[in-house]
Amino acid sequence: MPNWLQPVSLVTIVVFGIIAAITLIWTLFWVPRHRPRKTVVAILQQLISVTLSIVLSMIVLGLILNKENYWYPTWASLGGGGKVIKEETVGAPSTQQGPTASTDDPDNAPDKPQQDPKEWATGKASDVQARPQSNPALGNQKWEDTVTGSGGHYLSVTIPGPAAGANYPALIWLPPSYLDNPDRFYPVVFAIHGIPGDPLNWAKALDTGKLFNTLSGEKKMREAVMVAPNVFPQNEETECVDAKDGHVKIDTYVSKDVVNWVKTNLRVVNGPQGWATMGISAGGWCASMFSMKHPDVFGSSINMSGYFKPVFGKKPILPADDTTYDLGRVAAEQAPPVKLFFFNAQDDLMPMSSWRSFQTKVKAPTSLTSVIVEHGGHSWKLWQENAPMAYEWLGKNDPAFSWVAAQ
Repeated sequence: MPNWLQPVSLVTIVVFGIIAAITLIWTLFWVPRHRPRKTVVAILQQLISVTLSIVLSMIVLGLILNKENYWYPTWASLGGGGKVIKEETVGAPSTQQGPTASTDDPDNAPDKPQQDPKEWATGKASDVQARPQSNPALGNQKWEDTVTGSGGHYLSVTIPGPAAGANYPALIWLPPSYLDNPDRFYPVVFAIHGIPGDPLNWAKALDTGKLFNTLSGEKKMREAVMVAPNVFPQNEETECVDAKDGHVKIDTYVSKDVVNWVKTNLRVVNGPQGWATMGISAGGWCASMFSMKHPDVFGSSINMSGYFKPVFGKKPILPADDTTYDLGRVAAEQAPPVKLFFFNAQDDLMPMSSWRSFQTKVKAPTSLTSVIVEHGGHSWKLWQENAPMAYEWLGKNDPAFSWVAAQ
């Protein structure tokens, strides 16, 4: 189908707008003056005309919003992602490795053969780590109300930011076995939402806890903790960076304040193996950025429909010539030892352009695994369909997330 007939085309909007206007005129002026004699037929005619007017008006509004946000660039993208048309890894090979010891338990030595996940990554927890239900940092949770249908707990907390100078809300996911195993330590995913959005997207739109449980039940990924901080307070386009004027410091907040809070209050493994980031859209950029800029903290990242250089709107908080957060430059000059995963639909043009530029600069020990599907746009439907694949990649390539503790 030609581009001028696609859902982001102005021609398409105008055509549907004309049809909607004609239908509205017909509903308001023709229908009342030409009522059938039978009451039932007259009511049915009026009902159909009003319904058509409402539906067509909503379609026009949806097309306008779609053009502005580029959710579905083609009609095919409405059906989801379609088939994978490209899958490749550049830089260092992306292969599964054995784990390293993450706690002070000597039984967690890397050469221990094929342990059951429940027997791996144990250690001595602090009082607040071992007893989350009485930990004041987790707030006054009604624990019986935080259990999902498949087990586990979603917790809404506020994470203080002494280094960043601000406190922000966050969503925490604790897996089903967390409360019953006070000596067990878990890998952790820092989940970064997009804009507009908030941390609750990870529970409501993607139900990450249920997805983690499913993958764990299928032995594709180890049980994991999720931490989803608010990185776009009041939907400000922070791009997860530290602003030049210092009015917002999201990079500092996540990489220092949130990281320290997690280490203090949650039972998570130590070291970048077992610490991953995952983000969608603008959050995908943030996920890649945090791992590339802080490889000593995050060993892996998943970027779904994001990009590799900050993209500001009308109020940029960094100078245009500031290359601090240009990940292409970081990849070329520093090549941090991290594993990156990028997923996108071919018809989502801006992330595709950013990815093409970035991947040419990736070299070992950085690795970039990319999966491109034929269509799907920039939509929740696409991300819901393909998030399991992304986490399966994490389970295969980050040893702390692997179902089998050692090989």
